[in-house]
Amino acid sequence: MRGTGTAPGDIELIYKAVIDYMKGIQWLRDTDIEALHKEVSEIYKTIVPFKSICDLNISDRHRLELEKLADRYNEVITPDQLREYYDHKKYESGIWKMISINGWLLPTYRSTSIVTPLDSPWKPYRRRYVILYQPADRKCAVMRRDYKWLWRSIKYCIWIMIRFRLL
Repeated sequence: MRGTGTAPGDIELIYKAVIDYMKGIQWLRDTDIEALHKEVSEIYKTIVPFKSICDLNISDRHRLELEKLADRYNEVITPDQLREYYDHKKYESGIWKMISINGWLLPTYRSTSIVTPLDSPWKPYRRRYVILYQPADRKCAVMRRDYKWLWRSIKYCIWIMIRFRLL
């Protein structure tokens, strides 16, 4: 879930990207970029298994809501929607959300939130379940709020700080 602003498995890919970045430009020149892209894509597919709406194991209410959302995005994405995507105001939040690590330190709401890449990263605040919807290919993934992802994120942050002597 986007507990810290990312999908749960994204922290592993972010960690891998930081480590690769710190290897320097020569490492990048010596790397088979296509093979690296395939490797990262496969990792992401296992972490966040996107499926079509009809293949998801979700309630009829959520399926209907997703189909309405899909129909809305089935039309051409408007310039206003793209402007909203690049508008940094959606990343602004209150101090409470930051202190509570996007609600991870607070009890969850039982409701489900449907999130697209165009939405604010704060939309799934304190939600137990989040349905990630990709308008480009009309696929979804159901993510459950799981504290092992929070602890894994903290662990990766600490590893990065130790590895690069930031701690």
